[in-house]
Amino acid sequence: MSGVRIKNKAILIVVMMVISGCAHWDRTDKVLLAGLTVACIADVATTRHILNDGGEEKNPILSRNTELIIPLGLAALGVVYLISDQLSPTARKWLLGMANGIKWGCVVHNANEL
Repeated sequence: MSGVRIKNKAILIVVMMVISGCAHWDRTDKVLLAGLTVACIADVATTRHILNDGGEEKNPILSRNTELIIPLGLAALGVVYLISDQLSPTARKWLLGMANGIKWGCVVHNANEL
């Protein structure tokens, strides 16, 4: 899947989430969700770049199923959103903040592998 199509799908997902439920979230929550979405896109893009350069997927779940990188990434983002939407505003910020830290850590790891 091309980078442009990934970006378009991610933008569509964020817009759908804002319209369908997180409109009641405050600005910080929305920024954290947007940051997580960008991190997911960056993770997929850097992983694809590593794989195209002959590298290997280090995630044991995906190592033999690299075609699942995008669907599982989108599913994970959706699950984090659904759980976050059920939490109190304080707990939501903690969950989104931790998810951002984990995902951006993956991106940094990938960048170091490039």
